[in-house]
Amino acid sequence: MRHYRKLLAVVLLLLALLCGCKRQAAPSEEPLVFVTQIHIDYEYRQNHLLRSYTDADKMDVILYYLYGLSPHGQPEEDPEQIQGDSCKITVTLSNGHQKIYRQIGSQYLSVDFRPWQTIPQDRGSLLYHLVNHIESDI
Repeated sequence: MRHYRKLLAVVLLLLALLCGCKRQAAPSEEPLVFVTQIHIDYEYRQNHLLRSYTDADKMDVILYYLYGLSPHGQPEEDPEQIQGDSCKITVTLSNGHQKIYRQIGSQYLSVDFRPWQTIPQDRGSLLYHLVNHIESDI
């Protein structure tokens, strides 16, 4: 029984030392950056919709959409030559920088004017519904 008490005391002492030696994260030199506004310029058929969002819940829906697109590969055809819906989504960050997403139809996405990539058509088609159902804040 005494043997177990000594063993338990040693284990508790080691745990206490390990907890006290926890690594401290270095303070970040860069301030926290967050989204302050999302602006959407959407053209489809003969219509032109402009939307601006500052409400956190509305912006979360748009960001969730963008992050869920999973762009991959480059298309064989040039999306700029395709007739159909086009959309420019400008995400403004708290540090003043902007991230620009361009979508053509429900199949092509370019981020910050990098080369076009293919997106799943079922996900890409959700943009039309988002723009038509989420009221603009501004």
